[in-house]
Amino acid sequence: MKITLLTAMATLTMLLQSVMEGLDIKGILVFLCIFFLVTDYLKNRKPANFPPGPRAMPLVGNLFDMDAKLPHMYLHKVRRLFNWVEIW
Repeated sequence: MKITLLTAMATLTMLLQSVMEGLDIKGILVFLCIFFLVTDYLKNRKPANFPPGPRAMPLVGNLFDMDAKLPHMYLHKVRRLFNWVEIW
């Protein structure tokens, strides 16, 4: 059985339609609340023996703290701030 691009797109469209029919505004709000609670928990947890370091968000890390034009300057600043810890 040869799967063509058109068949794959039709299957994907039907799958997405069935998923979207099952989602309502309450489900989306519950998902967002749980997502933000888990994100906040992961951002603010620190074990007792955890070394100092910059705060990070799940999946994206410190990407939003970096300057897009000068990422090496941000890394140097963080390295200096946390007692010359090796970043690489």
